[in-house]
Formats: sequence, structure tokens, C-alpha cells
Amino acid sequence: MSIVKKALDKSFFKHQPQSKVRIVFEPGRRIIAKTGLLMMKVLRTKKSGSYHFTIVDGGMNDFMRPSLYEAYHGLFPIVKNKSSLTSTIVGPICETSDCFGHQRKISKIKAGDFICLADAGAYGYSMGSQYNLRGKPAEVLITESGDIKIINQAQDYSKLT
Repeated sequence: MSIVKKALDKSFFKHQPQSKVRIVFEPGRRIIAKTGLLMMKVLRTKKSGSYHFTIVDGGMNDFMRPSLYEAYHGLFPIVKNKSSLTSTIVGPICETSDCFGHQRKISKIKAGDFICLADAGAYGYSMGSQYNLRGKPAEVLITESGDIKIINQAQDYSKLT
């Protein structure tokens, strides 16, 4: 029997007569998850055997979901190229879990290009940390009218120590 059916079945509460059914909804993730992007600059690319790596300036401290539980997030370059490649997008922290996407087919990119991680809105900045003495990135809001507002300034390394 599902938990919902149990909760609606009065016999479920026969040994707890004071209990009342309380249903709670948390719409936050549903509303906000698809609103955010994590923009990262490509630091360099490298080939190791048959694998291609794209190293970006964002790290697992900036966005934990892929590191914590292999959450899938779309990755796409800001400027698309007609040619594509299969690459693993990794951060600069040099930890095995500092990875945003394994073997993803993306437009060909190079150092200096920008790549976005999609659907970072719900838990991006709030789950971020200063792990490995890396400051949190700036958090920016783009309003409906197109105005850009900095919500949180990027943290400066010198102020972390």
C-alpha cells in the first residue's frame, strides 16, 4: 500500500487517534531548477589516449550535483561550432569527482570559449562552498527587461584566507 493510501486510510491512524494528515508540497525546485545556468570559461583542452578533456574554470565546489550523485545537466558552448567532438568536461580541482559530464558530444571548443551548464537554478549557489580555497563565483540575475544585476559578488581568494 502506498504511503498516500496509508495516509488517507483512517485505520492507519487507529493506534494514533490524535494524528492528523498533513500534506506538504515543496514547489521550489520545480519552479526554479530550470532558471539557472553556470557559465564557465574553458581553460584548456587535452587529449589523453582516446579521451578528450575540456578543463573549465568552474569546479565541483561551484556546483555539487554532478559530483555528489552523478546528476545529469546539459552542457553547451556559448558559441556553437559546426564541427563537434566527444569530450569529458572537468573542473580544475584535480579530484576524480570534479566532473560535469562524461563523454559528451558538444560543439568543438577551445581555451577562452565559454560553456554553460544548464538547470543549475535550484541548488547551485546555495550548495556551493569554498572547498580547496576556491571562492564562490558571482551570482547574476537577468531581469525580464534584460537588466543585469549582481546578486552576490564573486569571492576573492585573498579574503578567504
